[in-house]
Amino acid sequence: MSPTSQAAVSRRLATATTFDSLDPATDEVVGTHPVHTDEEVRAAVDLARTEAAWWAGLSFTERGRHLTAWKATMVRRLPELVETVHRETGKPLGDAMLEAGLAIEYIEWAAGHARKVLGRRKVSAGLLMFNQSASVAYKPLGVIGVIGPWNYPVFTPLGSISYALAAGNAAVFKPSEYTPGVGVWLAERDSRRPWAVRSSRSSPASAPPAPHCATPGPTRSPSPDRRPPARR
Repeated sequence: MSPTSQAAVSRRLATATTFDSLDPATDEVVGTHPVHTDEEVRAAVDLARTEAAWWAGLSFTERGRHLTAWKATMVRRLPELVETVHRETGKPLGDAMLEAGLAIEYIEWAAGHARKVLGRRKVSAGLLMFNQSASVAYKPLGVIGVIGPWNYPVFTPLGSISYALAAGNAAVFKPSEYTPGVGVWLAERDSRRPWAVRSSRSSPASAPPAPHCATPGPTRSPSPDRRPPARR
């Protein structure tokens, strides 16, 4: 693409209000998603920051129930997720099923082991303070940002998201602009979900705010000549 054509494409994308997600194997339009502004992204992060306080106040057990409910919904509707991954990445259905299945295990592990890994525990106070007691506890950090790649749009980000949520943080997830439909699917499967989607330029469609997560997207739209190679 010539510099002049590239500049024209960039100007068009900069003023676009929607963008298309394409099947890399066929170039068929899989879905159309809105483009949101930088201000909307900041608002999403502010929302996550506010809701993080509520989420951090829950016990490990309570957060585990939310995560388990989310996992159960994903398992029941796994064929939908697999088809979405297949269409947006070009992966064979078997590869998409393997990725999704492995990713779901992240949620189960995080929900069941957060207390053991992060709960308060006693430690030695040291020789000079032998008559004192000491303990170690881990506090949530607040809002954790997670960026997802196009080639493993479920497996790669879901580990970070699951662990962040189980630890009491809010998670702000930016899925790849090549796989926005996967991000939308993950966030919109259940009304009890522990996160929601808020999109920006080249990102997924927005969803109603959920208790403790929002999702901005990338700040620049992809050029037509920068699509990843097809996976058949």
